[in-house]
Amino acid sequence: MGEVEPIPGKTLFVGTSHLESLPQFAAPRVSQLKESLTLLRDRVNNAEVVRVGDKRDRNSGSSCLGAVFMGDTNLMKADMKLLDRRLAAVADVDVELAKSGRSKCRDCGNVIEKGIVRVGKMMKSTVTGGKTMEIRVWFHKDCFLDMTSTTDDEKKLVKRLGSKLQGEEPDQDDEELDLATLGLPGGWKDLWLSVAGNTDENGYTFDGTCNTLVTSRSFRSRLDRMYLYSASSDEGAKLELDEIVIVGQQKIAEGLWPSDHFGLLSTFTISEDDNSKSVGEPDEKKRLSQAVAESDGGSKQTPIAIE
Repeated sequence: MGEVEPIPGKTLFVGTSHLESLPQFAAPRVSQLKESLTLLRDRVNNAEVVRVGDKRDRNSGSSCLGAVFMGDTNLMKADMKLLDRRLAAVADVDVELAKSGRSKCRDCGNVIEKGIVRVGKMMKSTVTGGKTMEIRVWFHKDCFLDMTSTTDDEKKLVKRLGSKLQGEEPDQDDEELDLATLGLPGGWKDLWLSVAGNTDENGYTFDGTCNTLVTSRSFRSRLDRMYLYSASSDEGAKLELDEIVIVGQQKIAEGLWPSDHFGLLSTFTISEDDNSKSVGEPDEKKRLSQAVAESDGGSKQTPIAIE
């Protein structure tokens, strides 16, 4: 963790991560995330400074914009229920448009046609050799909704996301959870999910289906994340997200990738209210340098068998 000064008089705390990587240690991983975010938030709110080897004068009237926490969190979709119980349905269920006509509905046995809404859920299944593993199985949307084992929260999620995918207006009585902030310490938000249209499914940064450095060819997850905490400032300056994109998705050469992980590239703007400017100061926004969250190699662990 460190403190940077992106523009004169404005500071920002930055923390990077490589959280617990093994799938079976979900609870410690989530605890590490929450502890890291809480520590950074306290640094911002208490105006504390990391001074290791730093001789600069800190009494120059500078103000803190907030904090960014980024890197390889190793968070898996199944971990989300540990952040907040209301995320259980989100953690267990995928809702998407079928990419092909190859999958079959686990309930009715019929083919799920390409382009229609399908629902995926992690379930235990016996594979070759007698091992029991957790795999994703697919259902027609209506079949999934009619199953007695489907929870009310899962039904709400499938109906809401299914309507969005089909271009329909969601039910006005359906309260939508803010997935960018749910389960995080107060004031923090997941930058990828804070952008309209972004989901876990279109934000994979570890993807065995296209990156040949990933040993499990079917494993996909949003392991790398970037979080923002904006400070409450009476001075009017604030940090605003311009965009966040995934980088490193192209091969450098045949069979050669920048990393087994993709990276996140975020661009911010530091804006100031008119009340915070001195007379004669030009009305302009100050661009903050781009921040990159990329792993240094990351975990190559594949999903483990469940005995």
